[in-house]
Amino acid sequence: MKLKPRWPLVLFALLVVCSAQSQIIQRPLYFGTIITTGNTIVSRIVVPRSGKPYSTHQLQIVEDAYPSELTLQFFPAYTELHLTPVVPTELRASADSLLPPFIVESLDIPLSIFTDGNGESQLIIGATIKTTGDGRPYPDASYTGSIDIVVNY
Repeated sequence: MKLKPRWPLVLFALLVVCSAQSQIIQRPLYFGTIITTGNTIVSRIVVPRSGKPYSTHQLQIVEDAYPSELTLQFFPAYTELHLTPVVPTELRASADSLLPPFIVESLDIPLSIFTDGNGESQLIIGATIKTTGDGRPYPDASYTGSIDIVVNY
């Protein structure tokens, strides 16, 4: 039996909300520590807003992933905020920008949320990332990036 190569990866994505108001990140979106058994097919890690994160095909989650928790503030009180994610975007290895990226293909967010009497709102954000599936290996590295969300009201 031949063992397939395995590379542990640490993934992290910082979420940035595009608006004139501010945000407080209680917990960043974290895709966990993962192992790849190859990159010959597109594989995914799904971190839902609620429920258990899971992986497909040639990715395995070793250390649990979790969604982001944000507080949005300084919006008008009792206002509906419409959220639009800017995807796809890439998570890149901090050590070498030539390594294949992970692609953030979708965000698990509500279409809109409401602010409270102080103009604040809590937001939980999940996401799905995928590999390139082009055969290039993902070496041991930390992959980071930012994800923009447009807020209209």
